[in-house]
Amino acid sequence: MQQKKNLSRKQRRTPAAQGEILDKLVGNMTVVSQRLTSTVNGLNIVNEDLNKLLRLNPVDTVAPGDTVVIDYLARLVNEDGSLGETFQGGQMKGMVVKSLGNGELIEGFEEQMMGKSVGSTLEVNVTFPKEYHKHLAGKKAKFFVGILEGLRETEAGSYVEGKINELNDERKAKLEAAAKLIKDGKKASEAGAWS
Repeated sequence: MQQKKNLSRKQRRTPAAQGEILDKLVGNMTVVSQRLTSTVNGLNIVNEDLNKLLRLNPVDTVAPGDTVVIDYLARLVNEDGSLGETFQGGQMKGMVVKSLGNGELIEGFEEQMMGKSVGSTLEVNVTFPKEYHKHLAGKKAKFFVGILEGLRETEAGSYVEGKINELNDERKAKLEAAAKLIKDGKKASEAGAWS
């Protein structure tokens, strides 16, 4: 077990001790710099999501590109056309399709919802791809879908969105400035400026 070194003031003034202390400081500054960079990146992601959320407006009829919230219950379709068994993943409440028509769901599913009214129910008929889960690959299914909500992105520029961007930009600038100071301090110590 390594014991903590208790150095006297005189011992702490030696170049070796100062180098050891600087190495620890540089290591700590590197960790802080990485955390600040991570925080700045996180703020950018939150800012993008928040801006999109502020631009979403309810619609009566869903169209390509809309964000749609649905409930569904699905059953396999037997060869004679009758409804068969339910299957794992065949029921969902409050599922969010982020951009209708971008192929987030099984081929043909999203296309059958386009042009439908919010609040309506519909039957969506699909065939699972051959590359799908083994127990569903190539099988036909019928989804009973309820369209709960439709949201469409509108142009940016509202007062609220501008204020949020302003605040986030100010926070981001402060974090970037702190990260730069730490990085500059690290470079100075590596170059021997503090020796």
